Amino acid sequence: MFPDLDADILSQMLAFHKGDVEHTIAALLETSADPDPAETRGERNARASHTNATNLDEEYAFALQKELSEEEERKRQTELSSRAVDATVKGVNMIADKTKGFLQRAVGRAVNGPRRHSTR
Repeated sequence: MFPDLDADILSQMLAFHKGDVEHTIAALLETSADPDPAETRGERNARASHTNATNLDEEYAFALQKELSEEEERKRQTELSSRAVDATVKGVNMIADKTKGFLQRAVGRAVNGPRRHSTR
């Protein structure tokens, strides 16, 4: 179907499209839709190879961006979890301190009897 392209270029294009023949053919047709009659076979191969490399670069860039976004989200979630733990610990410590104060006052009253206010 593409006699002017080297088998190596065709196999690279097929590998890029993960074995999907239809997408590979569509991409090849797109790159060779209006071939220049003066263009040599080597020039067509170079153009197809360049298109393949460009597609690989784009795919890599998208994958890298996705990975970076996911890593950023994991860091954000970890930071939020850390803040929640810190706030919980602070709240528990505050409640413990207030409970301790209450119990100390209650025990003091039990031992010393109720407070008596003097009149003036």
